[in-house]
Amino acid sequence: MAAPGRASRLQADVTRLRPCARVVSRRLPQAAWAASGYVALAVLWMLPVWLSRRPVVPGVAFRWFTSDAGTYLWFIGWIPFAITHGLNPYYTHWLGFPTGANMSFPGPPLPWIILIWPVAAVAGIVNAYNVLVVLAISSSATAAWFACRRWVTRPLAALVGGAMFGFSPYLLGQALQGHANLMLVPTIPLCAIVYDELLVRQRWPRRRVGIVGGGLLAVQLLTAEEVAAIIALTALAATLALAAVHRREVPRRWRYAAGAAGWALIPLIPAAALLTWAQVLLPGAVHGQAGLGAAHGSPDAFSLLLPGIGQLLTLPGFIHFQVTSNRLPTEALGYIGLPLLLVLAGLRRQGDRLARWLVAMVAVTALLMLGSVLQVDGYVTSIPLPFAAASHLPFLGDLLPSRISAMLDWLLALTLAVFIDRVGSLRAQWPAAGLAALAVGSWLPNPGAPVVATPTPAYFTGTRIPARSVLLVVPFAQLAQGAISELWQAESGMRFKMTGGYYLRVPLGRGGLTPYGPKLTPLTRALLLITLDGHRTAPSAHLRAATRRYLRRHRVSAVVVGPGPRRGEEVRLFEGLLGRPPRREEGVDVWSAG
Repeated sequence: MAAPGRASRLQADVTRLRPCARVVSRRLPQAAWAASGYVALAVLWMLPVWLSRRPVVPGVAFRWFTSDAGTYLWFIGWIPFAITHGLNPYYTHWLGFPTGANMSFPGPPLPWIILIWPVAAVAGIVNAYNVLVVLAISSSATAAWFACRRWVTRPLAALVGGAMFGFSPYLLGQALQGHANLMLVPTIPLCAIVYDELLVRQRWPRRRVGIVGGGLLAVQLLTAEEVAAIIALTALAATLALAAVHRREVPRRWRYAAGAAGWALIPLIPAAALLTWAQVLLPGAVHGQAGLGAAHGSPDAFSLLLPGIGQLLTLPGFIHFQVTSNRLPTEALGYIGLPLLLVLAGLRRQGDRLARWLVAMVAVTALLMLGSVLQVDGYVTSIPLPFAAASHLPFLGDLLPSRISAMLDWLLALTLAVFIDRVGSLRAQWPAAGLAALAVGSWLPNPGAPVVATPTPAYFTGTRIPARSVLLVVPFAQLAQGAISELWQAESGMRFKMTGGYYLRVPLGRGGLTPYGPKLTPLTRALLLITLDGHRTAPSAHLRAATRRYLRRHRVSAVVVGPGPRRGEEVRLFEGLLGRPPRREEGVDVWSAG
């Protein structure tokens, strides 16, 4: 029989849970309808993918940079293979053989790959990746809808807020760059609910707040720790602002928050311990964005007004400015647009607490996103910005500031939802309704996702390759358009190991950013120079001897040259180095190394 004190506490918990249960039971059908609509919109945006007669994924193919989708396509093949064969999912000898490669930073979106594992097993890796893109958009939109319902009452406002976040410049930009881990961000709006409960409303039991919040952060850590860092950074900024504005409330609220934070450690510690083990104790960990200065990864101030690569309003001139003016073209994020800036101004004039708080948080987040120093029209000024202080903190130093636009876009989506919620009759307040429509229109996605081809030569999907053999596959992964050797390996069912791979960072010795690639040797250097800029290297006696040493040291059984932009030059180089022509086999050129 329960003790009287315990029974009374139990009864109090049940009493507090009843309103929540009623809300959940009422919201579930609405959530199902909203989620179905967002899935339909995501599938419609992906229509060029489904209609293509060849394997493709959403992506951009500018000459300035290549898509990173190949790495995450490889992860979709590697994670199930590693788990079923008792291998470490964060470390592999299938790339960079024989040394291997540590893949913990940036790591695979582990929870999501396990979720789509059945799709990969039935429909293949490329189709599973495309399903993951749909899932990223629709889950983020649904989570944003659910969070918007906390602050708005009109269904239309919540629906628009969800769609704005699901198809935001950040999310579409990351999807088109092939950053599968960074596009999976439904935790951001859900963490906003937990944060509001933790510090503002404080109605839930502390245990529930802590476990839910810690669980969301744990999932995000195992998906993309940069996004977890963004959540932590903006939560810290918001907490400091709340404490400064409402100093008298701090003594009354800190005990509840501290107790909930203690419960959050239960799910958070195992996830953090797993990543710490992979990134600190395993060999070969890659940390940080090597070679990046203070301005790299920070958007130009004009990027706030110029549509990104995923928006309908994008023009070639805008794209050219973004990729030439930003110090890291692949991170030309941060688009807000003039209509949304006018919405912020209109909301600020309303003067209530929620409106002022949203506008202030948008301003703070935008400033953090601009990085350590201000950039204007491609010129790096000497004006310091707030992120300069945060960049020296542990866990935040490896964060690219432009990716803070994930949080910025969520705050802007919520701001627009609140603005629409406060618009009364459309006829009576048609200027405000028109401004909201313009804000939505400024973020409309391009009509159909641009796609990049992901063909796999039949040689890799058959049984001609001896199991567990070692191949030197050229072109090396992701150093040029069409260089997707990691996908070819994954499509083979990990039948062979490669001496190359994307997760080994080496300097090429020509200045600029430090690329990922195979360990630098005379042979790999010659191949990298061919792939990157067509530089031809004569097959000298010294290079022939170095090639023989490389093949022997790495136990290479065959050299394979697949489709790529410099295939002719690569084939001619190996003909000169190996002294014989290749065998043409099912879409590739092959030399036996024996």
